[in-house]
Amino acid sequence: MSRVAHIGRPPRGSLEEYTATVHIHNFEQRCVDRIIVSPNFSCAGREWALEINPKDILGNVVINLRSKFESAITVDFDLFVRGFTTRSLQNRQFPPSPEDNEWYWGWYDTRRKTLNKAINRGTLTVDVRIRPHGNPCGNIIPQSNIPVSILSNLFENGNDMAFDVKGQLLYAHKIILKESAPDLVADFCDSCDNSNPLPIQDVDPTIFKAMLGHAYAKKIEPTMWKEHAKEILEASGKYGFNDLKSQAEAWYTKSINLTVDTVIDELLYADSYNLHSLKKATMAFIVKHGGEVMASDSYHRLDESPKLRKEVMSTFADQVSKKRQRDEE
Repeated sequence: MSRVAHIGRPPRGSLEEYTATVHIHNFEQRCVDRIIVSPNFSCAGREWALEINPKDILGNVVINLRSKFESAITVDFDLFVRGFTTRSLQNRQFPPSPEDNEWYWGWYDTRRKTLNKAINRGTLTVDVRIRPHGNPCGNIIPQSNIPVSILSNLFENGNDMAFDVKGQLLYAHKIILKESAPDLVADFCDSCDNSNPLPIQDVDPTIFKAMLGHAYAKKIEPTMWKEHAKEILEASGKYGFNDLKSQAEAWYTKSINLTVDTVIDELLYADSYNLHSLKKATMAFIVKHGGEVMASDSYHRLDESPKLRKEVMSTFADQVSKKRQRDEE
């Protein structure tokens, strides 16, 4: 924990911030086709690690913060890749780890060619900052230095780039999107301006406008989340709105009704798109309804992912072993 000093009486609540730095040396050669896990480091009285997945279904590099807990904790955490002005900033409650000792996750994902720009002499460096939730000093890196009212006004007035979303023109500012969706700007928008709109044909205009509005601090209403969480999840993942993707995953996970016939498809979906909250929910359902799930017609879909099938069977075996130990006690 960094050394700090106080002048005057601090506000009520914890001011502690825990930091750790992880260097991934020889990153471009090391992070190719296998998941890398860092050594554990201590923050906030718990052990944490970074996991780097070199390629998810969208072709992104995904950096996961993970840990496991004996008691619930709510923290604000920040994964900051040196060399970027953007970050993955989240608040999340981590409940106690279940009996199978599942890990709980936060994440940062981006295009590999964007991430490569942050490599310094072969090394990628990730700074981790963890704070107890409700830190009255706020975030070390604020979400925006611009008042929300000004951001909202900018969204409606003035711009320097345009999108042609299925025939509907939408406008934005590169300087704003570089903060909230750097991959979108780096991959698609360098040559995009008002006279040369970027064509977007795979997202509904209403969804894309909501994504752009999110970059300008405009709230997505609950009714839209309930009706379009999955669409927002996939679109924000594809176009690099990382903070929005995290929110969309939470809404989608909350909204779905898992059944014996649907849980395998949702598990495959979660694994493909690196959706850890959804994957946790589906695994918990499978463990609870193991016999019914294994007897269902959809269970053979796990043949599409031998790694995931092995993970499910390992979870089953672990649960059976622990139940046997409890019975013997």
